[in-house]
Amino acid sequence: MTDIIVEDGSIVANANSYVTISGTDAYALDYAYADWTAATETVKTQSLFRGMRYIESLSFKGTKQTEGQALDGYLIEDNTIPAQVVKATYEAAIICLPTSGIDLQPNKDADDYRTKLNIAGVVTEEWYNRGRLTNKSTIITDLLKGLIKSSYIIEVQRG
Repeated sequence: MTDIIVEDGSIVANANSYVTISGTDAYALDYAYADWTAATETVKTQSLFRGMRYIESLSFKGTKQTEGQALDGYLIEDNTIPAQVVKATYEAAIICLPTSGIDLQPNKDADDYRTKLNIAGVVTEEWYNRGRLTNKSTIITDLLKGLIKSSYIIEVQRG
């Protein structure tokens, strides 16, 4: 299994996480996340990597400091990762446990949004309800307010 290499804000080569398993263990204990505590080291590591994939998919404000930066960590101050990013990464790792029932990056197609109603076998109504299929937590985006871009805002630059 791949080793966890933690980014601390100093642009660590080949970094693949903002947190450690032991840090997530302490966080989970503080918030009584029993499923995390009961998980094996392998499951925790896999969940941490899935959680990091989600965190890295978010549109953070700012830009990479260097082109070769392994993670999309957007620096606030030199040699630091914001506490909100660390907490959001803990939450993402815990949510990505196989027992959570929440998929942060589900594979969905149009049929997943379709609602079909059959009335007495005579009338069939069908409609699509885009964007209403949710089974997710808002804790991550709540923790990252001010650090990530809104999905409802389009940035325009004059060139």
